[in-house]
Amino acid sequence: MNTQIKLLIVVLVLSLVVYKQSNISIPLPVPSVVPVVKPEPRPELETNIVYDDLNKAVDLAKEYQRKVLVIFGADWCPYCKVLKKDIVSIDTKQYIVCIVDTDKNTDLVNEYKIKGLPTSIILNTTKQELTRKTGYKANDYNSWLKTNTTDVQASWIKD
Repeated sequence: MNTQIKLLIVVLVLSLVVYKQSNISIPLPVPSVVPVVKPEPRPELETNIVYDDLNKAVDLAKEYQRKVLVIFGADWCPYCKVLKKDIVSIDTKQYIVCIVDTDKNTDLVNEYKIKGLPTSIILNTTKQELTRKTGYKANDYNSWLKTNTTDVQASWIKD
């Protein structure tokens, strides 16, 4: 063995002996206690229906971890009127519903290429279209929503 290494070993052993005999204690660091802060609970959502404000609907969808169901319609459209009336009784709790008046929101009509009324589109929180349905018949609409609920919940994980 190299003499320098031998000397180093002797010095370390002697240091340990002196340390043991001196009863010197080296303070160990005390772990700091970090208080657990629970996040404030979200306020209960009074309604999941928003009118003519897609950005607000998307913000709510992000906050409540839901998808956006956008319903494009007009006051002069008979099926739109029925859907608008029925939407409060349809099970849409997994969505933030945004009812858009196509006569007042032509920019959204053009952006989402609406060709017929009513048109319903399910969006994720980045406003990406997941699926759409044109027209309204209560049974068909409920089936469409139920069929897409599983897909919507699974796609939430992908966002």
